[in-house]
Amino acid sequence: MAAEEQNGKKWWRHWWVWVIGLPVALLVFTAFAAEYTSRSSFCVTCHYMVPFYESWQESEHHDIECVQCHFPPGMAGKIKGKVNGLYQVAAYVTQAYRRSRPWAEIEDASCMRSGCHDSGILSDTNIVIFKNVAFTHGSHLNEPRRDRQLRCTSCHSQIVQGEHMLVTTSTCALCHLWHGGVLADDNPRQTESGECRLCHTMTAETRPQNHPNVDKLDVACVSCHGKTTIGDGAVSLDRCYQCHFERDRLDRYDEHVLLHQIHITDNKIDCLNCHTRIQHKTVIAQEVAQLDCQGCHPNLHEPQHTLFTGRGAHMVPNMPNAMFSRGIQCQSCHVYHREVSFPDEAELGETVYADEDACAQCHGRGFTGLVEQWNSFIYRRLSDLEGIDRRVRTRARPITDARVASLLDSVSYNMRVVRDGHPVHNAVYAKAILDSTYSLLRTVANSVEPRISLPPFDTNVGIDVPGACRTCHFAIETVNVRAFGEYPFSHNIHAVQQQLPCEMCHSNTATHGEHIVTPSDCTDCHHTTEKPNQCAV
Repeated sequence: MAAEEQNGKKWWRHWWVWVIGLPVALLVFTAFAAEYTSRSSFCVTCHYMVPFYESWQESEHHDIECVQCHFPPGMAGKIKGKVNGLYQVAAYVTQAYRRSRPWAEIEDASCMRSGCHDSGILSDTNIVIFKNVAFTHGSHLNEPRRDRQLRCTSCHSQIVQGEHMLVTTSTCALCHLWHGGVLADDNPRQTESGECRLCHTMTAETRPQNHPNVDKLDVACVSCHGKTTIGDGAVSLDRCYQCHFERDRLDRYDEHVLLHQIHITDNKIDCLNCHTRIQHKTVIAQEVAQLDCQGCHPNLHEPQHTLFTGRGAHMVPNMPNAMFSRGIQCQSCHVYHREVSFPDEAELGETVYADEDACAQCHGRGFTGLVEQWNSFIYRRLSDLEGIDRRVRTRARPITDARVASLLDSVSYNMRVVRDGHPVHNAVYAKAILDSTYSLLRTVANSVEPRISLPPFDTNVGIDVPGACRTCHFAIETVNVRAFGEYPFSHNIHAVQQQLPCEMCHSNTATHGEHIVTPSDCTDCHHTTEKPNQCAV
């Protein structure tokens, strides 16, 4: 009976089944679990991973499984990654993850593995164009830069949610614009344009600002772009307290090389976790800058300031000078010094002024003629408007209407802006001020009894001139020249009456405003219907 029971014993009661079966089952389950949890789709099991997963899906790496980057190459890297994964699962189940932001560290070896970004990317001949900047990875990774060994993730970070592994340009600015950096404002080498041109090139794309001409004249970039950074990238000790409290660590706050080794090279801490941001951009002069001297010298440059900034004139829309909008300062043009005496001649002072030579340094000698054209046109029309103003004030006396008095005050202010502000600071805005001021005078003329008849006034003589050149050359219709040094030529006949575009005769391809028309081109129009002996008349 006992033998029968022994022979009929169930198979799962044999000890060897468990000894062999359990490890095999555990091995199969582990292999399945390892494979399943290595899928990118498993990452969103934890809800806080959703934004990271979505940014990965939209990135160029969406065909690469997450573990290919997050696990270093080799079995040791995979085991380490799985152990970290178990810790993350435990943190999620216990909700310990709520105490800190999700954080991952990508080894350079993951990026440089075979089939991805192999070592060839570190060659100095492997040039990458990023935002019009010629860049090599080797110059940043092959050796320490200013005693800092960078990693791939030093620049390819994700401090901006939704931008998975894109280049973090704030890191570029922090390194290159920090005090003593190659491009820092306090670097004496910034007086040379070569430092700017490490990144910025003079190409045809810069034509709207006429940079090729500036390049030819070898004008230093800082002559116009004097301030190009915002922020200083400082590290406050308060930021250290966000992670550390140990006194022995905090006492090493000034050991910069060690701190960068630990935080950047060893642990991939984002630079902006410690540093404040540095921005590299054109800094537009603020209106408050005018107030520096107001205590003793009230509003001495208000007309010039109003014209240059293109705002402040009464009843005129804002039209800032293009140079003001691009951050060019007063000192960029006012480069010449001369002594001035005060009214009592007890003391001498110094002023800084600009003349045609200052303009020519950047714009070339031809710009002088344009300034003279602006001055001639604006001041001539201002003189006409002043005559109309005197006529209105004489006929409107006595002025008892408060509204009329206010309008005439605006007229006086606007004309002072144009008269004392100098058209070169913003000729287009000066022209608009004259037009609006005439409208104010017309309103006054229609508001008094008997009504005052005003002569016509219009500065927009050439407003129908086709092409973009009219923005600056708005009075070109008044200019008569000798074409090819021989034939009388009227811009009014050709540009206004015949509506020929400026580009028919001029080009900006090589030199601003160069002539591309030839005498034979003119004969296409001027000698198509001539009669015998017509030229002899």
